[in-house]
Amino acid sequence: MPIAGPLVNLASTDADDCDGFVGSATGTVSTDPAPKVTAVDTTRFEFVAAAGNPAGFPAGRNRVFGCGIWFTAGPFEPGQHRLVLKGRQGSFSVQATYDLTVKGTRRRGR
Repeated sequence: MPIAGPLVNLASTDADDCDGFVGSATGTVSTDPAPKVTAVDTTRFEFVAAAGNPAGFPAGRNRVFGCGIWFTAGPFEPGQHRLVLKGRQGSFSVQATYDLTVKGTRRRGR
């Protein structure tokens, strides 16, 4: 099964905050099979925030604008895989390394 996620992204109540964000953001991902990196321009979406969330959004349903650099990778063969994500925008940067274990699945009816 493929996976997807952000390398660096922004969620804001003001669509203007996305102006220039993607153009100055960078992101890389390394894994096998070869991943795909995509710039996502301003997109409106809704999410539910927990009280006291670290992003400072009010608890409950929030309608925001998002943008960023996202990746897709996979599907992965059974076995061990390493996924390395790096993203940067301005002085903000993020890096994460995941060691993945993909197990084979049994199909029903065979």
